[in-house]
Amino acid sequence: MTESERTKKIQEILREIEKLPTFPKLSEADTCEKVISRLMREIAGYGYGDYIQQPVDALGAKPDYEFLPSTSQSWYLEAKAWDTALKDEHAGQALNYANQNGRRWVVLSNGSEWRLYDNAIMGTPAEKLVSTADHEDLSRLAKFLDGISKDSVLSGGISDYAIFCRMSRLLDKQLKDPNSEIVQVLVQKLQQCGLAGVTGEHVVRYFQPTLPPPPPPSDRWFTLGELLKDLSQVRKRPREIRTPDSVVTPAEEWEAVFTSLLHWLHQNGKLPPAPYPPQSGSLFNSTPNRITGKPYQKPVFVEGVGYVECIWSSAIIVQVIGRLCKQNGIPTNSISIRLV
Repeated sequence: MTESERTKKIQEILREIEKLPTFPKLSEADTCEKVISRLMREIAGYGYGDYIQQPVDALGAKPDYEFLPSTSQSWYLEAKAWDTALKDEHAGQALNYANQNGRRWVVLSNGSEWRLYDNAIMGTPAEKLVSTADHEDLSRLAKFLDGISKDSVLSGGISDYAIFCRMSRLLDKQLKDPNSEIVQVLVQKLQQCGLAGVTGEHVVRYFQPTLPPPPPPSDRWFTLGELLKDLSQVRKRPREIRTPDSVVTPAEEWEAVFTSLLHWLHQNGKLPPAPYPPQSGSLFNSTPNRITGKPYQKPVFVEGVGYVECIWSSAIIVQVIGRLCKQNGIPTNSISIRLV
C-alpha cells in the first residue's frame, strides 16, 4: 500500500467514525474496537491473531494491548478514549511494564492522536517520545502507522523510523540556528576546506530552502459561537477561556472549561438554580446525585454552583454552555476558548 493509498484509507475510516451516533464521545472500549484496532489491521497490516488484549491486573500496570505476542519483537499499546487529551504520563506504566519485560516500543493512542516511545532512551516518558501524529495531518499519520506496521517491526524498520524522526526534529531546530553546535561544526569544516569568511548565517541560508516551512500556529482562539457551528474543533485541547468581561482564565482540560464557565455564570447571576436540568439534575445539583438518587460518576464541587457532573465530552460541554448562554441572553461570540 502506497502512502497515498494509506492516507486515503485513513480518511475513509475516520469519516465512518465521525458518523457514529456517540461521536465524539467514544468510550475507551469503543475507541479500541472501532478506531485503534481497525487502523492497526487495515493500515498497519496486523491480523486478528497478531495482537491480544491484556487482562486487567490489580494494579492496572499492564498496557491494554500486546502486539506480536510471544515473539522477540512484541510491543505494547496503551489506549485512551477518543476525547481524552493524551499526556506523556499516560505512557508511564506501559513503559515500566515494557522495561520489566525487556521490550523496547510503546505506543499511546486515543485513536485521534498517536505517540511512539522508545524504551532504549534513558529518561522520562517525555524524553522517550520519538514521534507523534494525529488526524489533523493524515499524511503524517499514514507515515506513523507505516512506521509501526507489522512489516516495519518484524524487519527492524521501526528503529530506522524512530531514528529518522529524532534526527529530523534535531536538524530542523539546529539548521535554523546559526550558533547551533551542528552549524558551527559545518562552519569549521568549510573554513578548513578553504572557504574563508563563511559564517553560520551562510550555512543556515544554504539549508533554508530544504527545510520544511514553519508549521502554522497550533493554537488559536475560537468563540463559543464558532465551536457550536463546527464541533470538530473541540477535539483539540483547551488552554484558556476568555469570559465576556475580558478576564482570561487557564483551563487545560474540558472539565475546567465547564466548571469555570458555570462559576462565571453563577457570579453574574445567569446560572439557573440546581438541580439542572430541573427534570433530571444530570449536569449539576446541590448533592452529587441526580434527582433519581443515582450518584454522579465524576462529581466536582464548584463554589456557588454545587456538584457538577464532569463525565461529559467536549462537544456536550460546548453545547450545554451554548444553551445556557442563549437562554440568558449572553452572546455566544462573547466567550472564547483557546485551543491547541
